[in-house]
Amino acid sequence: GEFMEVKNVKGLLVAIQEDTGEAVYLNPLNGSSAPHTLVAGETGSGKSVLMNNMLYCLKDRFPQGEIKVIIMDPKQVEFMEFSNVPNFKVVTDKETAIAEFQELVAEMKKRYTIFKEFKCKKISQLSEKPEAPKLPIIWCFHDEFAEWFRDNSYKESVTNDVNSLGAMARAAGIFLVFATQRPEATIMPPELRSNLTNRLILKVADPGTSAISLGDAKAFGAANELLGNGHMIIISGAKKAYCQVPNIRD
Repeated sequence: GEFMEVKNVKGLLVAIQEDTGEAVYLNPLNGSSAPHTLVAGETGSGKSVLMNNMLYCLKDRFPQGEIKVIIMDPKQVEFMEFSNVPNFKVVTDKETAIAEFQELVAEMKKRYTIFKEFKCKKISQLSEKPEAPKLPIIWCFHDEFAEWFRDNSYKESVTNDVNSLGAMARAAGIFLVFATQRPEATIMPPELRSNLTNRLILKVADPGTSAISLGDAKAFGAANELLGNGHMIIISGAKKAYCQVPNIRD
């Protein structure tokens, strides 16, 4: 988008398209991708490898001052190597995660106030004004959010915040990536799921989970019939494709 092309970066690399071999990127800033992303897949499907791919891409391809990354890690060990990266924050407890979502909403509102001051509608327009503050793009990853959303206290505390971010955070340059095995309504608020419009769907357990995960694009294919090991259906903007997640070894 307008902001990222300054550094000649196409966006966030997520996969390789199966039939063409081309790299597939998410780029919410230029509108070619939706702002927020759902990652779904059963145990062993390659979900963690995909999440690590995206995080390594952010770490290695974007200067520290241009991005900030928050990672909610219920497993507590999946993303610990990023805890020493200065512009990354790894959260391993629910209380801190609740506070982080509250801070993200406050930051979003603060940015809208700045947009009003500089007569901008979105962060890419603000970045073109030399006199305006330079605001980093913020990515918030939440791995295995079903683990914490089953806790009613956590769910009640963050639902309004994540729904607000899902609906309004794009212009402010705040993007969500939520990962789960099963994105059914009992675990994930339907309003949030409807705002996670990029779908990175790995192998899932059954046709019902496939249909929920793929949403309106469920006729494209059946995610329960994927091969596993990073085999994925991606729906992003106009793109619907079978893809392969690049492998990252431990």
